[in-house]
Amino acid sequence: MRVKQRIDYSDATQFVPQVNVWPLGVMPFATKDSGMALMSCATCGHRMISHGTIRNLKGLWVLCPGDWVITHADGQQSICKIDNFPMTYEPVENADDERIDVETGNTQLLQE
Repeated sequence: MRVKQRIDYSDATQFVPQVNVWPLGVMPFATKDSGMALMSCATCGHRMISHGTIRNLKGLWVLCPGDWVITHADGQQSICKIDNFPMTYEPVENADDERIDVETGNTQLLQE
């Protein structure tokens, strides 16, 4: 049987640690007082004080500056690395007013 993965809308927020309000569900990786704060990240090279974490069903995940927090329709969050984001996701205009027909893949406007 041939199948097609259902297309779901997700919310994406870029993680920018210099912003006063971090995305909902993101916690700091290290505090100023912890010994890990000044360590460098093996992935991006930034200090760990500028990193966040999210927890989902698969465990605890570390966010590097610039990564994207993806909030799926079921409320679960995941991380998309900054380099992978444009290859994986594309912006959707008026996502609340559209639905995708899973049979054809066509977008239809919802009628009130």
